Amino acid sequence: MLFAGLAPEQRPIAERLAAGGIPGVRRAIAEERERARAEGRPEVSGDAILALAEQLAPSIKQAIWLDRAEAAVAQLEQLSLRDLRTTVASAAPRDEAARELDRKLREELDRRIKKLRSNWEEQITHALEEGRVLQALRFSAQPPEPTARFPAALVDRLATAAGAAMAASTPGERWLALLDAAVASPIRRQIHPAGLPEDATGEVVRRARLASGSLPALAPMVGLSMPPPPKPIPGAHPARPPRPPLRPPPRRSAKPHDKPKASAPSTAAGETALSENEKPEGPLETAAAATGPSGDSDASPVAEAVAAPLATESSEHGPTEVSPPEPVVDDNSPQAAEEALSAPPTDS
Repeated sequence: MLFAGLAPEQRPIAERLAAGGIPGVRRAIAEERERARAEGRPEVSGDAILALAEQLAPSIKQAIWLDRAEAAVAQLEQLSLRDLRTTVASAAPRDEAARELDRKLREELDRRIKKLRSNWEEQITHALEEGRVLQALRFSAQPPEPTARFPAALVDRLATAAGAAMAASTPGERWLALLDAAVASPIRRQIHPAGLPEDATGEVVRRARLASGSLPALAPMVGLSMPPPPKPIPGAHPARPPRPPLRPPPRRSAKPHDKPKASAPSTAAGETALSENEKPEGPLETAAAATGPSGDSDASPVAEAVAAPLATESSEHGPTEVSPPEPVVDDNSPQAAEEALSAPPTDS
């Protein structure tokens, strides 16, 4: 009925939306572009088509759900619980008729779930009344739906019966069967086995050690001061995919601007640049620097004349302390001008 009221150019888009939603429309646009490119035709821009598809999407979704809901209401007795749950989960009512269909479907779903839970509790109760503890434990591990909780009224009764059945007088094979059913049961932490049966092979003790994480009452019976962490129950939760290996961080390549730049020495007249950790050079250091590291005799005559008497004096009287040179003060600097103004006047 919805498709009959659409324009002819909108019907192909609505059909694509009903079949695959917005992703189906995008795939159709990509396929049309490939065909146009292969045939040499100009490619079609998909922006206008996508904009129209987004406008039609809510109406198409409502129409699809209405068709499914009407068919489900018409055959509620034959509809499976899975299909009924899917129809209710995808409900999108937008008018009073759609809300009435949604109400009927939800009432039927609640009725079925309550019936399944009641049958589940009756099965466990009937098994306990007949003394079939192993069957009761297995029923407890098979809830009718994932959200069903074990009835609180049966917790103590089933735990007491299971603990009494796992006694030292129980045959080893049956005791191990009870152990497997107890590990899978939702009340496993409330079960306290009465004892361990005798087993020459040691299989009972080994399996009891492995199950002590799920049944903490088994830990002191097998000589463990603290039970290990429980192992996951097979089939209870899907296994997580393995994590991808961590890749080392990329090494940063050295760039020209990353290299430290050497600071140029100050060459201003009358200014002495001395850092806090730099020692002032005396005549000996000046003379040694003038001769060069290779010891060639290319030093200036002034350096040789200064270094000769100091070297003779140091050899006769021992090492001498060399005082740092006095800084040279420029007469035109601000410091010299302040000293000249502060000095007392002299008579000419």
